[in-house]
Amino acid sequence: MKRLKQLAIEHVRHNLGLYLVVTGIYLAGMVFGALGVGALQPDNQKELAGFIQKSFADITAGSTQVTIGGLLWENLKALVVTYVLGMTVIGMPIIFVLVFTRGFVLGFAVGFLVQLHAWQGVLVTLTGILPPAVINIPVLIVTAVSAINFSLTLLRGSHGWQGKALSRQFAAYSGSVLVLACVGGTAALIQGYLSPLMLKLILAYH
Repeated sequence: MKRLKQLAIEHVRHNLGLYLVVTGIYLAGMVFGALGVGALQPDNQKELAGFIQKSFADITAGSTQVTIGGLLWENLKALVVTYVLGMTVIGMPIIFVLVFTRGFVLGFAVGFLVQLHAWQGVLVTLTGILPPAVINIPVLIVTAVSAINFSLTLLRGSHGWQGKALSRQFAAYSGSVLVLACVGGTAALIQGYLSPLMLKLILAYH
């Protein structure tokens, strides 16, 4: 355990600049997502508001059945795509776009909920969106940094790789992403069990 902690610290220290860039891109996506709420046309706002209201009504009525498998795949889909892109040097820019997009979606969702439901939207965000996001965001950022790192390693060593050296790098990369996927899987459990329960409690006092 101590050895893993040391390796994690060394990894962050060695890639601090890349972590700052990726985190900055994610935060920029959140900001643009929140600002994007104000750019919606009135018809689009009404349509989204109706969809959210219906979803809330279904949850309070107990008619919505959340499938953990579906949530698990939804949460891990970005990790799978990022992992594959990390094995291709040309996919590196797409990783940055993916990180920005995920931040945009989160920022837009939070911004729209707060605009639509005011203080209740804040509570929904804190109890329904924030808990899984606390896991999903770091997992996405670490996966993105690992993928970019592997792409850069391939780029730097494209003319001098030996088979065993490349195999070790690939095994380390794949192993780290697998661990991150397991950690990210816990977010699906939170979304599947805890978030709907908290949402019901909030909406019950509306």
